[in-house]
Amino acid sequence: MMKLTKSKSSEWRTPKWLFDKMNARFQFKLDGYASKRNALCKAFISKKTGFQNVGTQDIVDTGSVWCNPPYDQETLERATTTLVDCMHNARARVVVFRGVLLCPAKTDQAWWHYACMSATEIIFIKGRLTFSNAKCTAQQSHAVFVFDSLYPRAQKISFVEKPCPVQ
Repeated sequence: MMKLTKSKSSEWRTPKWLFDKMNARFQFKLDGYASKRNALCKAFISKKTGFQNVGTQDIVDTGSVWCNPPYDQETLERATTTLVDCMHNARARVVVFRGVLLCPAKTDQAWWHYACMSATEIIFIKGRLTFSNAKCTAQQSHAVFVFDSLYPRAQKISFVEKPCPVQ
């Protein structure tokens, strides 16, 4: 049985298996919300700096961004809006941009609806995640939104399953 527990933190390090799977496909150049301790790319934007203080064009110019922001509503709204804006900016400039957002499945939130309507792909994660800095399983389900400047609004929906632990 999985252990679920409450936490005071809203910051969770991406499980290595999930980042590796997404990175193999998207070759990330920038970690959108990270610290020196938990950054998964050489280049990263700290939570303190935040997307709001980095120009959309600068983010687009990286080509591919991984984003696992803290899970408070304000930060999730900002991350979603920024990645959608980056996708539109890249389309207008006819350049490649792929923003990939890992987030909790908060289907009752306006930012979630905006992400669903804007994403070019939604990848639902089967089962609950265990984050790299956690000793227990996440309380909620998660999904990955892909905002890809090369694709029109038509969406692809897929699933990814976490690997079974080696016995």
